[in-house]
Amino acid sequence: MNRLWVRLVVAFGLVAAVAVAAIALLLSWQADTHFRRYVTQSGFTRQGGLAEGLEARYRENQSWEGVETLLDAAVPAQGPMGRGRNPLAGGRFSLRLADADGWVIYGERAGQLTEGQMAGAVSIVVDGVTVGYLTSTAPRPDVLGPLEQGFLAQFRSSLLVGAAAAGILGLLLGLLLSRSLTAPLRRLTAATKAVASGDFSQSIEESGSAELVEVARSFNEMTSALLDAEIHRKNLISDVAHELRTPLTVLQGNLQAILDEVYPLERGEIAHLYDETRLLNRLVEDLRELALAEAGELRLDLQPTDAAQAIRRIASAFALVAEDGGIELTVSEAEGLPSVLADPDRLVQVLSNLVSNGLRHTPAGGRVSISTEVAGDMLEIDIRDTGEGLSAEDLIHVFDRFWRADRSRARETGGSGLGLTITKQLVQAQGGTIGVESAPGLGSRFWFRLRIAKDPL
Repeated sequence: MNRLWVRLVVAFGLVAAVAVAAIALLLSWQADTHFRRYVTQSGFTRQGGLAEGLEARYRENQSWEGVETLLDAAVPAQGPMGRGRNPLAGGRFSLRLADADGWVIYGERAGQLTEGQMAGAVSIVVDGVTVGYLTSTAPRPDVLGPLEQGFLAQFRSSLLVGAAAAGILGLLLGLLLSRSLTAPLRRLTAATKAVASGDFSQSIEESGSAELVEVARSFNEMTSALLDAEIHRKNLISDVAHELRTPLTVLQGNLQAILDEVYPLERGEIAHLYDETRLLNRLVEDLRELALAEAGELRLDLQPTDAAQAIRRIASAFALVAEDGGIELTVSEAEGLPSVLADPDRLVQVLSNLVSNGLRHTPAGGRVSISTEVAGDMLEIDIRDTGEGLSAEDLIHVFDRFWRADRSRARETGGSGLGLTITKQLVQAQGGTIGVESAPGLGSRFWFRLRIAKDPL
């Protein structure tokens, strides 16, 4: 089966088997070697006299001269040693004697003993000083007695049983671990299939290792974004259908009335129908611009821009509108206002939308003011009005599509309902921030900040 949990179990099993086998072989070899060495050394000890004889010989001569005679006579002179055979009898052991530096002075394989061989040898000590090392080759299997051979056989059997138990335990642990590791992946797979079928409400538990938690968190963030996008898509379709219905109904009704000769085909009626087409064109253009801004595809020409000049231009453009509405439009421009990094045309559009919105919601006798302030490396532009203000419930919807504070305001006088939404997107696209403060009866304050240009004009 091409399953991850199966592969993990097999991998755990193989690793456990290889590790246990290697350890078992190493232990078996080490135990066999050291046990035979122990038998050899214990033979020396039980024999008694050989090491003592070598010590006495060295103390007498102060050298190893003539030691060959003692060692040659040692092997055949040994007798039975209790149970089993004498490990020194019959020349089954190859004795070696080395001096204090480890150089072999008697026996086969002349040369120098290794540190390991010296550590396992019988030290010949005279007056507290090591003067030599007595060692031998390990006994052959047939030299070991029944008890010794039984001990090694039992040791190897225990290793095999332990290896088998460890292998089985490794497989069980591998199965448990693989199941725990793949469980989040199975949940993620099920949730992904649900998302693919259109259910964006899916979320998975953020548990497990750090990597799995990160994957789960990313998946949940993705589904949350998809759900928001789906809600916005449905709302947009609903809003567009609703917003287009009114002008299209007016056009259709008036055209039908003209065809039925209910209305005469006069210039005034044609002008009214033309106004409806302009309304439709403005709504479609606003939707297109908003879609480009939200997708990050709106073309911007960011450059050092004279904010003061843009403010004066807007104030001049809306001066007659404010005068006709009996509203005072004022500009408080700080001295030496720095340039900002912005698209000049889009900056004018943002100011136009905010000033227009302020004038639209300010009654006769009110005031709309534009002021500026430098805040660190940002330039803040405020547009304040003395209109009816907004409630806390309305305030959170100010930048939503097609939202109006005054639900009774007609489309012809209330705009497309996308002006503030587009304004927010334009400010953010230029690297700025925008906000609003308002209270019922106290008017509103819209502000936005743009970064001050490092290279002034």
